[in-house]
Amino acid sequence: MRKSIVTKILGIVILVPLFLFSIFTFLYIREAKAVFDNLHLNKAISLIQTLDANITNVKDLDDRDKLQLQIYKLMWLNPDLIQVSINLPGEKGLEVAASNNVNLVDKPAEKENQQSLDTDKIISQQTKAENARALLVVTPLHVAGQSIGTYEMVLSLSAVDQIVFQWEKNLLIINSLSLIILAFVSYFLLRKIIVDPIRMLSKGMEVVSGGNLNYAVKIKSQDEIGRLGSQFNDMARKLKTSQEQTEEYSQKLEKQVTSKTIELNKTADELEKRRQEMKVLSKMLKDSEIKMAQLGQKTREELEVAGGKKADR
Repeated sequence: MRKSIVTKILGIVILVPLFLFSIFTFLYIREAKAVFDNLHLNKAISLIQTLDANITNVKDLDDRDKLQLQIYKLMWLNPDLIQVSINLPGEKGLEVAASNNVNLVDKPAEKENQQSLDTDKIISQQTKAENARALLVVTPLHVAGQSIGTYEMVLSLSAVDQIVFQWEKNLLIINSLSLIILAFVSYFLLRKIIVDPIRMLSKGMEVVSGGNLNYAVKIKSQDEIGRLGSQFNDMARKLKTSQEQTEEYSQKLEKQVTSKTIELNKTADELEKRRQEMKVLSKMLKDSEIKMAQLGQKTREELEVAGGKKADR
């Protein structure tokens, strides 16, 4: 099935913005996620600092019930917290000293805690918790300027994902509406600027090819299509001039042929007349020869008769 030029151009007009918008949306959403993740990282560090402010010496770490109470209070004030743990050295390395998840207490801490303690740096990474995206943040626990343990905090990013999902949904709606509007506007503009002039040129070609060289397309613009229309009209005028010259030459040639034909006919008539005259003359000569022969025969006979009579005497 043939596709019109409108369909092809509309495809380009729609697909190119769609491709660019998809790239923009992807980059925008990725950047937005990075910003929100960074905000949650700062929030986690701030919450850890709040928790750390209540620990001023090593004795504060010995009161496990107090640590548990501080963790529960922090969890209650921040619903997006999934897990908060305080990890201290034990017999087999770092162990969970206090946590909102009591099942983790006295269990070995995650390996990220040992890395944070060894490097004395904050470790943050995305993880999965409660079947949703979450942010794991591990920071060293300092007492009297020394790193003796770690704080481990897991924040849910489901709220971020919901916000991002809503943004994606809104952007998709805006994109769809924009593409629909763009398609309609482009369709009417393309018809007016490109398709209608091309159809006019096509109609002009059909009319001119049918023999009507007086047809001229209307020039409504000075762009490439307008110049093409002007060239088409120039071509039609030149064809008309050439046709008129050809017809004039043909008529002139026809007159010359007619004149020559008349002259040839006259010559033929004269030749026929002379042929008839020659025929009559030839017949007359033939008749004269016959008469002369008859006369000679008669004369000989008379001479013979006259000679016979003379001999008898």
